[in-house]
Amino acid sequence: MQYQIVQRGQENGTVMDRAKYLKMLQENPDMYALKDPYRPTQCANALLTAMLRVFRIETVQESKDGPGLLKATQRLWSKLYGFLVAPRTGEELDCMMKKLTKCNCKQRDRLSAKFYAEYRYDDDFKAATLERTGEEHLVVDHKYSPVGYQASNANFFVVHIFGTLFQVADLIPFGPDALVESMLQWDRVLDHAGVLRLAAPIFEICGAQIHPSIAKYDVTNPLALDPTKAFLDNIIDTLIASADDVDLKVYGWDESVWRMCSFYNYIAWIHGGIEGPEAMFQGGETKALQLCSIFLYLYSFLRKHSSNPSLIDGMNMKMSALGQDILRTFHMDRPGRLDVPLHPMIMSVYQFLTADGVDTVEQRIALAMVSSRVHQRCGSSGCDQTFAHIGGSFKFCQGCSVMGYCGHVCQEKDWRRDSPSYSSSSSLYPGPRHKRLCPILSRIMRRLGGWPEWKGRSLNNMVMDVNVLITHSALRQVIEAMRLDGKLSDDEMEDLGWWAEWTIERLRVEVPIRPDLNDGYEDYEDFIDRIVGPDGLSGLNACYAIFGDHEETDSVHEYETL
Repeated sequence: MQYQIVQRGQENGTVMDRAKYLKMLQENPDMYALKDPYRPTQCANALLTAMLRVFRIETVQESKDGPGLLKATQRLWSKLYGFLVAPRTGEELDCMMKKLTKCNCKQRDRLSAKFYAEYRYDDDFKAATLERTGEEHLVVDHKYSPVGYQASNANFFVVHIFGTLFQVADLIPFGPDALVESMLQWDRVLDHAGVLRLAAPIFEICGAQIHPSIAKYDVTNPLALDPTKAFLDNIIDTLIASADDVDLKVYGWDESVWRMCSFYNYIAWIHGGIEGPEAMFQGGETKALQLCSIFLYLYSFLRKHSSNPSLIDGMNMKMSALGQDILRTFHMDRPGRLDVPLHPMIMSVYQFLTADGVDTVEQRIALAMVSSRVHQRCGSSGCDQTFAHIGGSFKFCQGCSVMGYCGHVCQEKDWRRDSPSYSSSSSLYPGPRHKRLCPILSRIMRRLGGWPEWKGRSLNNMVMDVNVLITHSALRQVIEAMRLDGKLSDDEMEDLGWWAEWTIERLRVEVPIRPDLNDGYEDYEDFIDRIVGPDGLSGLNACYAIFGDHEETDSVHEYETL
């Protein structure tokens, strides 16, 4: 197999000569301008030109006869990443961005001249920017922006970096504090979903070493919660003001998908993938729950204006599942803990997945099998290692594909361990050894037809999404059918039941109950009224799911009470 370097914009793709591309990477004069990340020697126009030329790639496939190409590309990615995360004061960053905005291109510069020929300025777009801001920014034709980003060329260049990086050797070259601070700075300057979109997987991969810095700088509120709320505020204002006459290019509805996906990925990570997530939320758990609910109320409107409605459909179920997870994790479902209207979808998923809803042994076994596959925690009793800790070394049992292990030692231990008799005084009995469970689980998985493909996960430390919920339901039906057909004996069901109870219990995120929860956004209920109230977008009465004793007023809303 050879490297395939496919030019973007070509219908069938054009294969570039590998040696020519490697030379272009190594002799890229504008990219040398970033050798010192604090003092770029070229303007954003020239730097963007170089990036647009270098990264006109659809796929770069590694082969045994071309390792130099991937290494050269990785060096370039690392240089761009170093430019992003270099520690700067706010004043230094603002000064650098102003310098980048001032064009110093010369027509005799090879790559910069190519910029004017291939990447024209859009006069209409530039005029619209002048009318809106009072300043004439040199703005690259917005067709090269995935979300129609309206900004100066310096901002556009940096946004392009956030959407370009792929493989970087050192994610924390200046330490965790500098990484966190740089992401907050760029979010302030750019006001773009791309910052959180890149920051979320970087933080996740960095693991425990980044957690103290995230808590120290209260990252969740300024980077994930408040920008998402502000964007949703803008969405509702635009919908109310414009009705059906919404200019999709101007308001960038597809950016709502970016923002909500990034919000979901970040909140799902700190909620489900971190021990002690309360430190990461910094009191923002109620806000996160409210944002899940707001998205669900806006779902039909976002779907209508999105070019990717299927993605919005998937986000609909994911937000419902994330909302119910937050409810349970922070004990918001206990009496007197929460008094806030929520979208009924959150209530529906909550009732489906709580202990009260999972009331049969078949449901619990199915939930344990899905949870074991999803959370990827070592199946050996006493080991707390997960995929998030050890990465690719984490392997699933080839026999059943349900149980995962951090390594051969733990797998061997779980396969051959003694199985003590169950004592009613013990709540941590892990069930029989895996040598006993493996063939039983294998028969169930063969009947199911194997696991579905769960896409879009960098570390697979997932909360329930739409495919997970569907698989849980299908597994329950398979187990019930096998039991009724005599394919699962009473003894096998009992063994699976003990294992399921142990698995569900050990995967539950434990968070201490704080005396009080933060109230969340003060205008949350007013926001919901603007969507579903009698004078709102839908003109329909709201169907609220209320936790706690909510006093009914003269409002026309109908309430469901937990």
